[in-house]
Amino acid sequence: MEIKEIVFWSIFLTIAILLFTGQVVLNVQENVKPSTISEKIEYLPDITKKNEKAILVYENIGFSEKLRELSKKGITYGLGEYSGPSFNEDALKDSAIQIAYQEIIKKLDERKEKIKQSINMEDKTKREELLKIIDDIFSRLYQFIPEDNSLAIIYRIWKEDKKEVLSYYVLAIFDTEYAFSLINSIFQDEISKFEEYGIKFEKLWSLMYEESKEK
Repeated sequence: MEIKEIVFWSIFLTIAILLFTGQVVLNVQENVKPSTISEKIEYLPDITKKNEKAILVYENIGFSEKLRELSKKGITYGLGEYSGPSFNEDALKDSAIQIAYQEIIKKLDERKEKIKQSINMEDKTKREELLKIIDDIFSRLYQFIPEDNSLAIIYRIWKEDKKEVLSYYVLAIFDTEYAFSLINSIFQDEISKFEEYGIKFEKLWSLMYEESKEK
């Protein structure tokens, strides 16, 4: 066999092996179904199911384990949407985030009222004292939401590009467990008042989870 033939067949066999190996790898990859948090927590809103033009541009994968824990009790979330001229993209995104925060605050405010209604005491003076503490705690909590990234986590951001106009959709998750630890550390004296009057603040806080498995 001549040297030219040996070189030809060597090159041919090398290419054939590479093609075959590549095909096997491709088939294996196609058969692997990625596991995403959206499959496990289906009741969180997915903009792409209603709007095919929207594209997921951000997802906080690192929050997935905590999200699974929160889902056992119930998740409080806010979904923000904002549209405007494409040249002002950062402002549009920030506006959508702020709307998501406002949605969370609105839901927390409703649950705050349930907590207040559950405080039944014969002594009106003590009851008014505790109700004021509840208002103060939640008022401070609302101030923390746009400031503390661990309190209201930006979980997903979608973007819809309509040439001159952009739309941003932001899904923010409220970490109820972190909020409870935050309140315990900041309002120790105030919370001790509940204990003094025979009321467990943790039990009141558990009302936050009621009706919070949103769909």
